Order: sequence, then structure tokens, then C-alpha cells
Amino acid sequence: MNLKYSIGKNLSAGEANTLFTVPTGYHAIITYLLISNAGAGSKTVSAAWNDGSTIVFQGSKSVNGGESLQFGNQGGVFLVMTDGDYLTVTPEAASTFTAIVSFELREHPGSNFNLG
Repeated sequence: MNLKYSIGKNLSAGEANTLFTVPTGYHAIITYLLISNAGAGSKTVSAAWNDGSTIVFQGSKSVNGGESLQFGNQGGVFLVMTDGDYLTVTPEAASTFTAIVSFELREHPGSNFNLG
């Protein structure tokens, strides 16, 4: 069964915000991630995929007030995550950021495999 979701969050400034965690028994196919600076002035934001280690795919990017960063949405897959993996977004202290992530959950067989 394939289930499609979007999750939106107002982010807490100055800390890593978990957008979602892939549930046990599923893979998440991330198709789109939007991170917006809803405040005034330029502030920085970082984003990471956590799969037992932290993989920063956007580090300390300056985003002007009212502007955003987008990942994916080009008709293909942005990221494939396995159960227990999670996405975090860390905005600068004293900032006002929001995030929206769209993904599909797919059931997977009882055992995962390791490509690393």
C-alpha cells in the first residue's frame, strides 16, 4: 500500500526540528521539501537526513525574509528514507521559519538491506 502525505510545521528557532520519522515497516519517498523564512531580514537554516548518522544536505544557507528553499518537485524523487530515518530542519535563533515536506510511504519487506 502506498500512502501520500504532506506535513507542515512552524519551526522552533535555534534548535533541530524533526519534520517526521519514517515508521517501522515503511520506506518514505520524499518528493518535495519547502523551507520558508516567514520573518523579516536574512536568517540562516540547515537541513539534515538522519539515518544513524547525520547527513547535512543544506548547511547554514542564508534565506531572506519572505523567501524559501525548495528541494525536489522536479517530477522525480528527492530522497528515499528507510524506517527509523528522520528529517530535521534547524533555523537560526530568533528567526521565524516554516517547512512543508511531501512524501509517499511504501510498505517494505521485513528485512532492510545495507548498501553501505
